[in-house]
Amino acid sequence: MNFKLESKQLALDLSLSKSSIEFSEVESEEIEIEFTGLRKKTAEEVFTISFRNDRLVIKERSSKRSPMFDSFFNSGWSSDLAVKIPTGTSISGSVSTMNGDIMAGKLDFSGSIKTMAGKIKLNELISDDVTLQNVGGSIQVGKFEGFLKARSMAGRISINEGLFKELIVKGMAGDVSVTGEFDLQSDGEISTMSGGVHLNITEYNGDSSIMVSTLSGTTDVIGDYPDDAVQIKRRMPFFKNHPFKSFFPNMKSACSSFFTSSDDDDIEVETETVKEDENVKLILEMLSQGKITADEAEKLIKALGKND
Repeated sequence: MNFKLESKQLALDLSLSKSSIEFSEVESEEIEIEFTGLRKKTAEEVFTISFRNDRLVIKERSSKRSPMFDSFFNSGWSSDLAVKIPTGTSISGSVSTMNGDIMAGKLDFSGSIKTMAGKIKLNELISDDVTLQNVGGSIQVGKFEGFLKARSMAGRISINEGLFKELIVKGMAGDVSVTGEFDLQSDGEISTMSGGVHLNITEYNGDSSIMVSTLSGTTDVIGDYPDDAVQIKRRMPFFKNHPFKSFFPNMKSACSSFFTSSDDDDIEVETETVKEDENVKLILEMLSQGKITADEAEKLIKALGKND
């Protein structure tokens, strides 16, 4: 399935349930879309597809035999989606999956990339403003340049080589590893609840600083940077105002509703709150290890809240 791209700007709206997505570049003026695991001429039965004015929309239909949330745990039919983009194209918009992976070779993308149970793996990403989010998988970026926000509930976040103009990374149950050059246009942040933070600064420019924080993990900051450029604190977002709190009630809703988050300010952890925060940490670790389901994690955390 091919579509002629009239410019080097593509607006993208991909919302999938079970399917994985892989982006790649192609020396062509056309967008090429391939569906694996489907018979010929059946893609329209599984996906709603439209292309107009350089805007591509692909939405996966929910199955009448298996509701969307049931398919989250169902190993029945599935189709992986391969999207080949003309070389040099700048993409904006949103890409989201419930149970699939999102992968790319080289991508010039601004917008949001979200997955609930899959992983995000991008070999090279350039962006003026991108947000990467997931719940149960990992986020891995090989090479990055630009402005980046990343959030993960129960997975590792790693950026191997970056040139950061903005960096906001927030995790809960997982390690965060970042290596790169910093020329921040505003203050940055790397925080995690139960994981460790490893930050390797290869070069630091500008007057903005970056805060590094974790509750129970280790903090390792190395490299060449001014003394006042990095602030290391033992702190965490208070759970009642934490952006991820909104995930639990929304996990059974459609792709368009998950990952609602807020940018509430962090507050320092008081001694009397640590015990409850440790309980939340243990619940999230059990979720990340597959020992409990998302529903069970939600019930346990709600039970903690009743004891306030």
